[in-house]
Amino acid sequence: MKKRILASLMAMALTATTIVGCGSSAGTTSTPSQGGAETSTQTASAGDDQSEEVELVMYVVSDRPAGQDVVDENLNKLLKEKLNCTLKINWIGWAEYQNKYPMLYSSGESFDLAYCATWLNFANLARRGAFMDLTDLLPEYAPDNYALQSDSALARLQ
Repeated sequence: MKKRILASLMAMALTATTIVGCGSSAGTTSTPSQGGAETSTQTASAGDDQSEEVELVMYVVSDRPAGQDVVDENLNKLLKEKLNCTLKINWIGWAEYQNKYPMLYSSGESFDLAYCATWLNFANLARRGAFMDLTDLLPEYAPDNYALQSDSALARLQ
């Protein structure tokens, strides 16, 4: 159950942060993000146990945007309705990310999602096992997203 939620929320969280990052410009998100959002909001299959509500924790490197409370509220309404979960987004501000972001992975704190990029030392963190391997999970829990990936992107999963 948690794996399906994780895969769905990854797509939704990326879409939400893209929308927030674009400010008030309506309709500026890219087609892949919109496709990911549509795919991720599908109701879970009958085999997934969603009887217990789950709060997922995500870390994002950025200052908290104005209006984020409205985005969080609406996103959590959808998540509660579709997947019986909520998402708590923790913001690591630009002024403090160089110290706090590395500590996030070394502290042993439990979290479900985190923004990552090459400039945030992704390769080193991946080599040290900081991220869950999604190779086997993507085709099963995010088949529409998996089908959209290029061969070179899929080769990187290996």
